[in-house]
Amino acid sequence: MTTTRVVDTIRDMLRLIKYLSRLLYRGWGPVFLYAGLIFYISGRSLPAAPVYVPFFDKIAHFFEYALLGGLVYRALKNSSVTWGRKKRAFLSVLLTMLYAFSDEVHQFYVPNRLMSAGDFLADALGAIAVVMVIEFIWRVNRS
Repeated sequence: MTTTRVVDTIRDMLRLIKYLSRLLYRGWGPVFLYAGLIFYISGRSLPAAPVYVPFFDKIAHFFEYALLGGLVYRALKNSSVTWGRKKRAFLSVLLTMLYAFSDEVHQFYVPNRLMSAGDFLADALGAIAVVMVIEFIWRVNRS
């Protein structure tokens, strides 16, 4: 190999590393890490809560999946594919809801956990709400 080829190969490898690090940090890395955390927590068999707080679990599900929906939206926005705003918003909600459904199915197989339509509804509403807030902020900043 000539010196020029070696330099070109190193330069190409550095570009690849830069692209992958940007993809992981600004793209799908946070989504996968957070989804893994959700999977880990939902796979744990939890004892009954010592104090009953009405609708606490639904509120927790709402915010848990609002964060996931926001991360998915951010990953789609920073991806190399150019998505339109409406398509990005729709895909963010859809992907988040698919993960929420898979999480509820996962909980069905965990001792002392239940698959709950109410939890799924709270998850979906959280994803929808965060995308609506993001779109509202975008419109306000645009005008």
